[in-house]
Amino acid sequence: MIPENTEKKQTCGRFQKGQSGNPRGRPSGVTRKLSLRMLLEPHGQQLIETAVRLALSGDVGAMKLCLDRLLPSFRPTEQATSFFLPEGGFADQGRSILEAIAAGTLTPGEGTQILSGIGTLARVVETDELTRRIEALERNDSNGDTTN
Repeated sequence: MIPENTEKKQTCGRFQKGQSGNPRGRPSGVTRKLSLRMLLEPHGQQLIETAVRLALSGDVGAMKLCLDRLLPSFRPTEQATSFFLPEGGFADQGRSILEAIAAGTLTPGEGTQILSGIGTLARVVETDELTRRIEALERNDSNGDTTN
């Protein structure tokens, strides 16, 4: 049986301009995943029972499938870590983090994240300080103060 859309094809295998190979198109709201799910749904219970039976008989692929559905994959979680940052500058705080890593109080990953946070805070403070200085200079300049 010859499909009805073959006569619309050009000799090189493509459809002629303006002629679709699927004129009605895919029904709206139907995706490939949804259509596959609709095909499998009536057989769902039987498929599950077969997968379990295969897994119990030693089929490693079926075991993996069943276990993946039963147990969520383990994701690392972060525990809160308490530590002391000394008063003083960012350099002192950075040194204390490095000392905590060396002593084993903090993991290298935790230390890296904390040092990154301290670095970001230092840049924010620096930007804030520069903004205040510029605003003060502009105020002095607008007041006619030429002494620097």
